[in-house]
Amino acid sequence: MVRRYSWMLWGLAPVVGCGPQPAPSVRPDPVGSWAACYELRLGPWEPERSGFQVPRVIHLDSRNAGNGYKRAAPRLHAPAPYQRITFDARWRPFAMDSLRVIWSDGFGGLGVLLTPDGDSLIGRVRELHDVLGPVFPSAPVTAARVTCPDSLAS
Repeated sequence: MVRRYSWMLWGLAPVVGCGPQPAPSVRPDPVGSWAACYELRLGPWEPERSGFQVPRVIHLDSRNAGNGYKRAAPRLHAPAPYQRITFDARWRPFAMDSLRVIWSDGFGGLGVLLTPDGDSLIGRVRELHDVLGPVFPSAPVTAARVTCPDSLAS
């Protein structure tokens, strides 16, 4: 009996797949919509203040920085007594509805995860470390789009 109707499966399979197909969904380009300068406003640090000086204004550039990241500025200096160490900035879309900005050398640095909220972006800035241990400092952050200062313009 199965053999008798198997021709129907083979015969109808191409026909079923040839019907009208839904149009592919077009996702908006998050890089194009988020590439700009932003003024960062930090809330209180928890559980303690970070040694990093978070930049007041950041520039999210649309040019590639490698490994799926885009360029960002400015560079970030490590906290005392290591101020001569600097971290390059980079960013990328994260989960299609948010973005991640990172200043890191792979061992430490700062990371910011931001999500759109009206005309601004909101999220949290966190110290990044390559070791497990205590809860590292973090703070709420709001990023408002601003005109790029000459020092950050590309």
